Amino acid sequence: MTPTPIASSDSVPDAPVPAADRRRRVRLEHRIVIAVILVALVSTGGATWFAVRVTTTAFRARLQAQLVGSASAVATVGLALNPGILRTLSGIVGAQIVTLGPEGTVLASSTETADPQMIAAVQRVASARGGRVPVAETTDCGFPCMVAVGEVEGRPGAIVGLVAGLSELDAITRSVANAIVVAGLLSVVVLVVVTQI
Repeated sequence: MTPTPIASSDSVPDAPVPAADRRRRVRLEHRIVIAVILVALVSTGGATWFAVRVTTTAFRARLQAQLVGSASAVATVGLALNPGILRTLSGIVGAQIVTLGPEGTVLASSTETADPQMIAAVQRVASARGGRVPVAETTDCGFPCMVAVGEVEGRPGAIVGLVAGLSELDAITRSVANAIVVAGLLSVVVLVVVTQI
């Protein structure tokens, strides 16, 4: 009997990896990538939602502060009862201005004819406020709007109301929100590409 030669370990070819093991290895890699992508999507989505909320709140707070400050400034008798001055201030402030008497009659307005829905909105906000401090609230003027009201100094029962439409503010907010969402999606795409390299 002749002995069989034993090959050295260097010359032994690697045993083929069964297909099931190859699939498991790929699946593990994909599982890791999928987990990373899901975490990125959730965190980017949360950050995007938070950024949009903060931006929207900041824009509305800025408009509200501007309207309240303008209502305080316009609330003097010399300004609140002069239609020419109200027209000029309306262009500066970006809001329609109306001064109402105690019975709800229009004493002065920044427009030729005051819109009845706008007058009703000013009266609603004025009746809901307490105290003499000017306030601003979001309401319906036949369109989404923010109304600020204040008492006219030296004219008991008279109020001045500033009405600003929210459609322009909403359009700006949507533009900023879209930019934030696109930036978030691009960051996730970059992450996916980087994990595949």
